[in-house]
Parts: sequence; C-alpha cells; structure tokens
Amino acid sequence: MDRVATLKRVLPYLREHRGKTFVIRLGGRAPREASARRGLVDDLSVLDGVGVRVVVVHDLGAAGGDALVAGLKATGALAVGLRAAELLDANYVHSEATAEVQADANDHSTSDAAALDPKLLRALTQGGFLAVIAADAAGAGAGLDADALAERLAAALAADKLFLLGDARGLHLDPDDPGSLLSWTDAEEIAVHLRRGAFASDLRPTLELTLAALAAGVAKVHVASGLQPSALLLEVFTNEGCGTLVVRDKGAHPVVSAATAPTPVAPALPA
Repeated sequence: MDRVATLKRVLPYLREHRGKTFVIRLGGRAPREASARRGLVDDLSVLDGVGVRVVVVHDLGAAGGDALVAGLKATGALAVGLRAAELLDANYVHSEATAEVQADANDHSTSDAAALDPKLLRALTQGGFLAVIAADAAGAGAGLDADALAERLAAALAADKLFLLGDARGLHLDPDDPGSLLSWTDAEEIAVHLRRGAFASDLRPTLELTLAALAAGVAKVHVASGLQPSALLLEVFTNEGCGTLVVRDKGAHPVVSAATAPTPVAPALPA
C-alpha cells in the first residue's frame, strides 16, 4: 500500500513535467566524485525515462564528459555528448567580437555570445536524446563558461526549469545557520537580501546566474546540492524539495500547488 500511495503522490508531477525541457548545470564536486556522479546519472536517467527533455551542461573536460555519457548510456538513456566548440562549428552557437578591443597584455580581442540557435538541441531532445554539453576550453572563443552557457541555453530553449547543482544545498541567508535556507523566493526578494548583505560571498556567482536566467525568460531556477542523494528528484517530484526554488515573481504564483513548487519558508531577515 505504501508503494501505491507513493505512486499516487508522484503521478501529478509526472503529468506536470512530461514533455517539459530542463537544463541542468552540473558543477561543484559531485560530478567529479564517482559515487556522487553515479547518483546524478541515475537521477538524470529517471527524468529522461519519464519524458522530460533533458539538457546537461558541465565543465568536466573530455574524460569527465565521456564518463558521464557512458554512465547514462549504461542506464539505457540515449545520451549524446557535444562540446561547445562543436556547436560553434555547426553554427548552432553564434559568436561575434565585441566592438571594443581590450588592450591586454596579450593584445587579444574579447568575444561575446551574440545568439544561441537551439535547433540542434531541440531536434535531439524531441527525438528522445539526452544532450550532454561540455563547455570546455576549446569553446572559449564563444565567451561562454559553463554557467553562462547553461543560462543562455535555458533561455534559447525556453526551458521550463534551470537547475544549478553545485556544492551548496541552496540559498542560505546566513551560511552559519541551516535554518536560514530560502525554500521559495523570487528575484525581487533576492535583490532585497543582497542589499542587506545576506548570503555568503561564494554564493554570489550562483545568485548572478539565477537572476540572469530569470531576466532572460527562464520560468524557474532550482539551486540544490549535487552531493545530496537524489537532490534532483526531490526538487522535481516532492512538494517540499530540498534546495531553493526561485521564480521571477511570487505574486504570479499566489497559490503554491504540489505540482508547481515546494512549500515556501520565510526565514527572518538579517539585521
């Protein structure tokens, strides 16, 4: 009976997310540690198996990316590995030099990612493939590191969710207080907390990436720890989640349902 009850609880989430597009940025220690990577592979395979269109972005290098793809294939997923440079060569990621040439010691000009054409990734995910994108050094000419690539891809694909899986469990207002975890918040609240000096300094890149993704049109950003077993599935298939869900505007979600977001927690603001 417990199994039946579990299936009944999960069914609304399966209906909600089937056919949706998730971009998942794998960072931190988890994808580099064998046991944690196996857990991530299993979670990604589950999402793929229930009909979610999954795009993974990593900075593990060639060997790490190959290991990730091989692990996914071993679960039965139709995983395909691509490098940012290969996307550039195929004209699926377009770059252009900035107008201003930076006069640095090496006299190099900088470049910026002007646009992302997601045709290839859409074709792959719609065809049942799980795309694993390596933002490696060879793609540096696009001016995109793994974080920026994940954000731009999520926007270009009109992703339903962007997951930022790193070492941090989520967004804590006070790094020394586990109870200060923000379970559910929005861009405006984050800006208020930042003005008040909340969050650890090492969370700033994650916060900047989150705000950039929301501003670019991504509906929801999840921040969670890849080191926590099944963190990805807990964020997707449970009401309470395990990290932080960030939306553009909480006012647009006056009723938080089990199928759309975890129960919000409102920690006290720091003095």
